[in-house]
Amino acid sequence: MTIKKQIFFGIGTIIALVILNAMIGTVSSRTVSGLIHQSVEESVPHAFLAADGRYQASQMQQYLTDASLTQENAAVEEAEKAHAALTRDMEAFVQMYTKEGNTQGLADLKKIEADAAELMKAGKQMKNAYAQSASQGDAAMKKFDQLAASLAEDVEAMKEAQMGEASQNLMLSMEKADSSSVTTIILGIVSVIVGCGVAFFT
Repeated sequence: MTIKKQIFFGIGTIIALVILNAMIGTVSSRTVSGLIHQSVEESVPHAFLAADGRYQASQMQQYLTDASLTQENAAVEEAEKAHAALTRDMEAFVQMYTKEGNTQGLADLKKIEADAAELMKAGKQMKNAYAQSASQGDAAMKKFDQLAASLAEDVEAMKEAQMGEASQNLMLSMEKADSSSVTTIILGIVSVIVGCGVAFFT
């Protein structure tokens, strides 16, 4: 191989390595950016919404229980406000799941909405039952407590899923960044070796 060809081959190899390094870095950067964007725009905000939904579900249970014991309608009104707030929180999930085509998520939301509505209904029935007698009220409370526990469990699972997704995206971002750094170092070393080889043999 002539000196001219050796130089051409060496420089060409270095240029190719530099281009490859840039391409890998760009792809990795876009992947990391996408994961971070998903966490910032979806996972973390929706985790907070789910946490608020869990709080509102707890408020519904508390106010309806208070209403049954005190027979005050004001407590029922507060429970209805909490129910409305829970519905608003879940509406954000409806929009996200619809956009993603997440049919299972939408099915889970329908169950949460149905359980929340049923909890309000059961709470009012419990209030009326306690107005009749303590035994009737206690019997109604069993169904009410079961519904409250089911609703809390479903909303909690939704919150945990969003937190898990955010955590996973963070881990993947770190892995991608580390992998990109290692690749950059390796290609840099190879470029130096090729450059030294060309200089030595020409």
